[in-house]
Amino acid sequence: MVRPQSPNHHYSLPPSNGVSHFDLAHTIHIRLQLEFMITYAPKSNFNLSTKDNQDMTRMIPLFLILFSLPAYAQLEVGGGLLDNCNQIDALVKDEKFPEAKEKTALCLEGIEQELSSEIGSYFHEEIGDWTRTSLDKNQAMGFSNISARYEKGSDTVNISLTGSTGGNSGLGGLLGGLAQSGMMGGGKQVTVAGIPSTISPEGDLMVPLEDGSILMFESSDFNSADAAIDGMGDLINDFPVADINEKLK
Repeated sequence: MVRPQSPNHHYSLPPSNGVSHFDLAHTIHIRLQLEFMITYAPKSNFNLSTKDNQDMTRMIPLFLILFSLPAYAQLEVGGGLLDNCNQIDALVKDEKFPEAKEKTALCLEGIEQELSSEIGSYFHEEIGDWTRTSLDKNQAMGFSNISARYEKGSDTVNISLTGSTGGNSGLGGLLGGLAQSGMMGGGKQVTVAGIPSTISPEGDLMVPLEDGSILMFESSDFNSADAAIDGMGDLINDFPVADINEKLK
């Protein structure tokens, strides 16, 4: 009669705490023997020698350690936020609307995080002669913000992208209104990637994107519109404004 082979077992040795690794290995050996006998041997043949009984008694503290090891391997991590998107339709069909609403909110949050990650990739580490020295992404109170600091020599420029999250079209409209107010409030009118924009008298560039987001270029090193154009014009020209605008449409 051919019996199935004993399954493979994988254990990692915990810190010895005064117990030698030899004793741990010996305990593992006894444990595997015991598991094999329980699983595959007939009940009538389940006997341990006196020596094995003594070994098992001596190793009881080690058994407690080893039998707890599989618990760590059984740790399961839940799925990502986007997994909630697949559950919405079934909940709606079952008329479980509160649960569907919760899943929808989590789904939208997951989409926003993915989109933020994609948009963040446009803030390249090197843009022309400018080097990115920091990058931050934040979401709060219905707004998302990606900001980066770029340096060239002694000049520093902060670029930030601010928009609404979770389908908050009202907030997007508010941002768009602020951008329009800025364009009407003075400053130098310019075009960036085909988008009508404004450089304030203090030298800050505001680019209103089509989805209502605002892209800002700011620097304390340039204190006028003309100085800003001269000092960071190459960064503005090389920054992927058109790509970001297209991605957010």
